[in-house]
Amino acid sequence: HLAGTLERLRTDHLDLWHRLQQSVVQFAAGKYRAATDTLIAVLAQDPGMLIAYDYLGTCYQKLSQPARAEATYREALNRGLESARLHHELGRILLMRMDPVAAVSELRIALELDPRRVAAHFDLAQALRTTDNPTAAVEEYLVALEINPDYLWAWSSLGITLASMGKQPEALEAFRRVVVIDPSVALGHFNLAVQLEHMGIRGEALASYRRFLELSEGQDLDEQRQLAEAAITQLSR
Repeated sequence: HLAGTLERLRTDHLDLWHRLQQSVVQFAAGKYRAATDTLIAVLAQDPGMLIAYDYLGTCYQKLSQPARAEATYREALNRGLESARLHHELGRILLMRMDPVAAVSELRIALELDPRRVAAHFDLAQALRTTDNPTAAVEEYLVALEINPDYLWAWSSLGITLASMGKQPEALEAFRRVVVIDPSVALGHFNLAVQLEHMGIRGEALASYRRFLELSEGQDLDEQRQLAEAAITQLSR
């Protein structure tokens, strides 16, 4: 009787991991609906499998179903499956849902669990900026940049935040770092040009606007292109 029970447990365990592996293959192939069905079956068999909740929540996000993703992450957390990634993903969903206060709470928990989770520092900064707390946001951008000095979007968002605080030289330095890290990013040149123009550095602003127009050709940046063309006309007088 014991031998039969152990054999059934072994078979169930192998079947569970086979299904999980199948879901990973489906996910990697972009078959998110199929992966979702497989993961639901996995969790029906073992409701305590953290990795299955993680993948299932991500599948729902890929399928543009953030409410289901949020419910999935919350179910995992309610079962005591603590994970920095779950709190981080939940925080990101809340931020996209325009609930920055709740997002801040989840992101802080994520960082308590994993203090070097660089993307969580960035997302926390974004949430803090949304709650009209730019000073705290700057601190989080700087932590993210301490972990990853080449985090382009952290430099860009830092520049925007510093400019909004009236710290123009510091903002300019942040925007300069963006185009040094990746000179091919069109918006980096646009933000730099706007800052240079604001500070009265006309010649360099003109060159940056022109570089932006070259790089943004064919991109969905019509509003910025119109602003750049108007600025070039003004600066060329």
